[in-house]
Amino acid sequence: MRVLLCLSAYKPALDYGGPVTKVALLAPALQELGVDVEIATANFGERRAPVPPGRRMVDGVPVTYLRRVVTRNWLSVAPGSRRVLRSDFDVVHCFGLRDGMVSAAAFGARRVGIPLVLEPMGMAVPRIRNAGIKQAFDRLAQSAVHGATATIATSELEAGELRSLGYQNVVVRPNPIALVLTMAPRPDAIYDICYIGRLHTKKRLNDIVSALAAHPAWTAVIAGPDEDGTAAVLASAASKAGVERRLTLKGWVHEDERDALIRSSRVFVLPSATENFGNAAAEAIALGTPVVVTDQCGVAELVRQTNFGAVVPVKTDAVVAAIEGVLNGRAAGEFDALARYAPAAVAAQQKAIYELVTKATTRSS
Repeated sequence: MRVLLCLSAYKPALDYGGPVTKVALLAPALQELGVDVEIATANFGERRAPVPPGRRMVDGVPVTYLRRVVTRNWLSVAPGSRRVLRSDFDVVHCFGLRDGMVSAAAFGARRVGIPLVLEPMGMAVPRIRNAGIKQAFDRLAQSAVHGATATIATSELEAGELRSLGYQNVVVRPNPIALVLTMAPRPDAIYDICYIGRLHTKKRLNDIVSALAAHPAWTAVIAGPDEDGTAAVLASAASKAGVERRLTLKGWVHEDERDALIRSSRVFVLPSATENFGNAAAEAIALGTPVVVTDQCGVAELVRQTNFGAVVPVKTDAVVAAIEGVLNGRAAGEFDALARYAPAAVAAQQKAIYELVTKATTRSS
């Protein structure tokens, strides 16, 4: 079976966040199961710097980097995306929505009759910014995305949203997590609270500032790429609350530093207004750090399954109270639930989805 994976950015653009990590774990695991995988992406490097276009091997997987001609943030138009499609691909799997390159690949797959697997990654509902533009794009792309042979949600929360929007053949498949589960002796905690991920309004990171203001002994670290000026907003809020010396703001950090920060913190907090999954919180659990997440995060399912933290409503008071409860109590996790998020397990589920869509296409043709 030959499968093309299409996404807006890939290694070395690790600061693009979860999608890169997801595909970097999924693609080699699929290869181990005998799936012939290729990746097509725009030629983003770290901090959106361009990398040379062309085809090369990355971690044993062939990757085609397409020259982008129009770019806005991480979105791009790469005219060569349709040319990557070949009739010998059995499935095209597109990650994301409203990206010119990914959308062209989706339309191209439909045009030549290759089964399309769509993974919106939480982008299906136009939220927060430029909702009108996103809705206009959706109307143009509706025939491709709503006609996908399968649509993948990474949680039951996201699956419900997709079905309510009219997406067909929705299948729930979790995000893969690099399982390094360890309850080995931990370093002395440097921070009480940790958040690592994109800095964005929807993450509601002011809740962490509120937690520091309510508890004068607590410290926190927030790390990740700033997408909309949130870092300056947080710095200003911390200064006004008188907690700026207890809040450390970092930019994007590499995986090793990310893991070290998580392990040196007493609780990981994800107070988002919306999150299709939330890989960083799952990784925190695997690293032995309890988490507090809102009930609008797909990863809340895992938190409940492992009993390693708290799930709360999207309310500042509830988030602060949950942090206090975790820091004052003992989190006794039940980690068997993590096994289904191992890359090999997720890849096996993904391979089964590919097999189903190819059979369905054969029957309907």
